[in-house]
Amino acid sequence: MRVVNFRIAIILFIAILPLLILRYALHILFAIRHKDRSVILCEANIQADDWNVFKTIRCKKLKTTLRFLWALHYNPYYLACFYGRLGPTRAWLCSFFKEEHTGFIMSAPEAGYIHFHHPFSTIVSARHLGNNVIIRQNTTIGNKGAQGGNRPYIGNNVDIGANCVIFGDITIGDNVIIGAGSLVNKSIPDGSIVVGNPFRIIGQTSK
Repeated sequence: MRVVNFRIAIILFIAILPLLILRYALHILFAIRHKDRSVILCEANIQADDWNVFKTIRCKKLKTTLRFLWALHYNPYYLACFYGRLGPTRAWLCSFFKEEHTGFIMSAPEAGYIHFHHPFSTIVSARHLGNNVIIRQNTTIGNKGAQGGNRPYIGNNVDIGANCVIFGDITIGDNVIIGAGSLVNKSIPDGSIVVGNPFRIIGQTSK
């Protein structure tokens, strides 16, 4: 069944490619001019990496463009993440051409490569997100109280389980694992494994 769906998706994608380019022209423009352009395009490559049809294209720029269009059109979580990187004004303009319906909200001025797993009811508002941050469903990351500046700084290689709440002017170090259902309101040192509400450190990662 997956092979059939894949073939249908590819045929439709190729058939409507000119229309997609017109529809997402504003998205393409904002992506090209964005300060994190390389991250945006790399995430699109990752999202479309399973579709072998793109691997046969030799022109790197064409392959990157097609993967970006594919991720925008078929992957709602990539679209939500992309809008989060653009900021509210540019995201609002783009939403006239492709509205986002995931219930996932992201606001992070500085963000590296992020991996979202089923990000339903997920809110991410952080000062910084490092590279290779994994965030799962029903997680809230945000400020403490009414002050928007009181937001977490999250380092590299951080794995966040489902149903977590992380808030306040705190720092989550590199190579940290946060277990499902954890409440984190204090900084966590590098290489820690934490669980619980309130959280406690139960071990160290091997990284």
